[in-house]
Amino acid sequence: MDGTQLSQWMMNPNKHKDLIGAAIIAIAHGIADRMRYSHKEARDDVVGEIVLQLFRTIPKYKPENGPAFNYFTTVAINAAKMWYRTRKKALKFGTPTEFSRDIDETCKRYR
Repeated sequence: MDGTQLSQWMMNPNKHKDLIGAAIIAIAHGIADRMRYSHKEARDDVVGEIVLQLFRTIPKYKPENGPAFNYFTTVAINAAKMWYRTRKKALKFGTPTEFSRDIDETCKRYR
């Protein structure tokens, strides 16, 4: 899959639902794979958050915003950053989180 294919699919999202879904999951896993974790569950959390955010932004995509791949990759990176900041803030203020140990080891690329 390349950015041009995704842009073409986004022109008619109802016709290409399965392909768009597969592309979104691939983008989410690609971004999550660039992050570091000490627990598999933390990676799964990030993938879930990214996929959820990407599906929320499908209706907001417009071809004049640029290639679909670039648009959705940016959304995915921002979702990963938001996940990291939420976990970091919870750790800072003493709010227990299930994966608080991952904060220092996760998202080193995005600091």
